Amino acid sequence: MLVSGSYDATVKIWDVEARNSRALQTLFDFQDSVTSISVTTDQIICGSVDGYLRIYDIRFGKLLTHNMGAPINGLHA
Repeated sequence: MLVSGSYDATVKIWDVEARNSRALQTLFDFQDSVTSISVTTDQIICGSVDGYLRIYDIRFGKLLTHNMGAPINGLHA
């Protein structure tokens, strides 16, 4: 799996072993460019220029958001 963020305010999840050029899933929860992503075994953590840290909990299918009050330029999980 590959997870990518973009200036178009989306995060896409790709299956790199499939011979398909389409993303498996696209996340549209962002209001501005996605600047950073960190992936753990249980979570996809994303930072955005909109100032929100979004944590997608893969196990439970939940989204947690935290307003950081300023654009997020980098992450370390």
